[in-house]
Amino acid sequence: MPRSVRTRITLLATSVTLGICIVVCTALYIGLFLSLHREVDAFLDGEVREFQAILEHEEDDELKEIEREIRNELGGRPGGDLTFRLLDAQGRLLITSDPTDSFPNPWVPAQPLSATDAEHQTHSGNGLLPSLRFCSRRVTLRRHGDVIVQATYRLDRVDRSLSVCRWVCFTAVLLAAILSFLGGHMVARNSMRPVAAMTQSARSITAKQLSLRVPRSGTNDEIDELANTLNNMLERIEAGVQRIQQFTADAAHELRTPLTALRGNAEFALSQPRSVEQLKGVIEQSLDYYRILSRVTDDLLLLARLDAGQEPLQAEPCSLSLMVDEVVDLYRPLAADHGIEIRVHSPDVVTASIDAGKIRRVISNLLDNAIKYMGGPGSVTIGLSGMNGTATIHIDDTGSGIPPDDLPHIFERFYRVDRARSVTPGSDTRSIGLGLAICRSILHAHGGELNIQSTQGKGTKVEVVLPRLPDSPR
Repeated sequence: MPRSVRTRITLLATSVTLGICIVVCTALYIGLFLSLHREVDAFLDGEVREFQAILEHEEDDELKEIEREIRNELGGRPGGDLTFRLLDAQGRLLITSDPTDSFPNPWVPAQPLSATDAEHQTHSGNGLLPSLRFCSRRVTLRRHGDVIVQATYRLDRVDRSLSVCRWVCFTAVLLAAILSFLGGHMVARNSMRPVAAMTQSARSITAKQLSLRVPRSGTNDEIDELANTLNNMLERIEAGVQRIQQFTADAAHELRTPLTALRGNAEFALSQPRSVEQLKGVIEQSLDYYRILSRVTDDLLLLARLDAGQEPLQAEPCSLSLMVDEVVDLYRPLAADHGIEIRVHSPDVVTASIDAGKIRRVISNLLDNAIKYMGGPGSVTIGLSGMNGTATIHIDDTGSGIPPDDLPHIFERFYRVDRARSVTPGSDTRSIGLGLAICRSILHAHGGELNIQSTQGKGTKVEVVLPRLPDSPR
């Protein structure tokens, strides 16, 4: 098969048209053939009956007298296309209307003749005889006994009619082939013109020109649907590339602070002789920055593995109620230092198949955020419930809330609501905007979801949804 779609469409259109024309012409030819032969057979039937009637009416006359009579009657017929014959039971010729008759004598029928029905046969021309169609009937005459009455018709005009039909069909098929090829080529060229334009536009789209889009023809056909699909794909690719570029820029920006600090500490230590205590302080501060870099790197790798689905989950049945109590006990002292009360409402014992370490990290991060961004004394309420095949953890605080402009962006990596915060020794990676992104990725890996609603000045409501074990006790 040719590689060009345009050529394949042209050949397909030509093949289909030729196939239809050949079928139609064949059907017409067969129909004409059968129709002409039926007409000839009907004509011969009538002539045989007429000849039989003559024989029966003039049976007392001599056969030679009957022969002269039928020759005189058929002598004026143009072309000599009709011939009458009378044969005995063995097929020997008794009389004929054609003085130059060269028909086989004796004549042997292809099969025994019926006593009631006429038999029709065709004798193909052999150079001496033209193609003939004859009708034979076996009758019994009072004087001559069993004889065969036969009428023969020359098929010259029938053959000429069929020859003209074949020529017309051949010409029609040839013209159909030419016209279908030209028409198919034109249709294919017009149909593929939008695809060629899309191909040309797609070739000009590069990583630096992702804003370009493939053109639409405006016909709302399958080509336009393909263009819309490609444009939607390009929009997703452009958005993904922009996120990657923004993520790379943010990561470089956030990592530059500890790296700059480490370089400054090294330059400070080498600028002049330092005491042991001074060098010890420089090394301790540097270790804090190394820990920050290590945690940022670990979290970035974790996010990358979660996004690629390559982070293994050690899932096993765990009690979420017990896990929430353990995390709350860990954060109560920190909350008390900030004047924050933590209340837990867990009327149900809820069990889920989870990676305990990762889900504990999610709960810890969310509770840490609630305490850290409370903005003063307040309360944090944690609720746990299980219904409809899911386990839900609610963490509601009475803090200052999240500004409406920031709420749609809180899951973006390196996005911080409080932009004044920066990475300093003693802080963790959650202060640079990775915490919520990690939480959501962990929950998605479990088949769960993280939803956050916040009203500025009234507080924030966080909902963690996880698939629950079917046989979890209530």
